[in-house]
Amino acid sequence: MIASRTASILGKLLLVALTLASLAARPVRADVSIVANFGPYPSAEVAGQAEAQVNWLDADPRDDTVCTESFAVLELQHYLREMTGRKHDFAIVAAQKVPEQGELIVVGSPASNAAAAKLATALE
Repeated sequence: MIASRTASILGKLLLVALTLASLAARPVRADVSIVANFGPYPSAEVAGQAEAQVNWLDADPRDDTVCTESFAVLELQHYLREMTGRKHDFAIVAAQKVPEQGELIVVGSPASNAAAAKLATALE
């Protein structure tokens, strides 16, 4: 079970790396939002720092996923701002509050992020 969670985390980190590479390769508009599932937490900042409250060894991976993806979102925002010099761009928004306009970076899978599920359905 720990091996599958490790593989899942590595897969998500690969997605982040590919996103960074694609953003660095082309100009990005100034209205990019990063979409994440915060779970029961009020923000990605709180969820991403909640590792002490997560039971990493239980059978329910939802809290693990929320904490891991929220931490990844915080890191992604930090490095995108550093790489682009756009210190006020790349707002983190909840999956339930996706903006109507602008570009999106959706972190997570259709299983963990409602916005990813909605977008995946639209692409079918």
